[in-house]
Amino acid sequence: TSTEKGRPPYFNALSDTQRQIVELKMDGFTKPQIIERLRITENSYKINLEKLRNFDKVQLLFRGKKQVKKCVEEEINMS
Repeated sequence: TSTEKGRPPYFNALSDTQRQIVELKMDGFTKPQIIERLRITENSYKINLEKLRNFDKVQLLFRGKKQVKKCVEEEINMS
């Protein structure tokens, strides 16, 4: 079953901020753009990104979106 946005059910296990970060990353937004758009601190962004990395099922959202996954992983490694 999918959510109304066409996302898998486990997508709802994420916090609102984490969902928004994933969606914006998948749409090609950069870190500064996401921070500004969500009105969060850089530290909050980093914490949420780290939590996303540790949430295995989020990786499935990036299937077929290798560039986005690589970008998320690079940002985590640079933190």
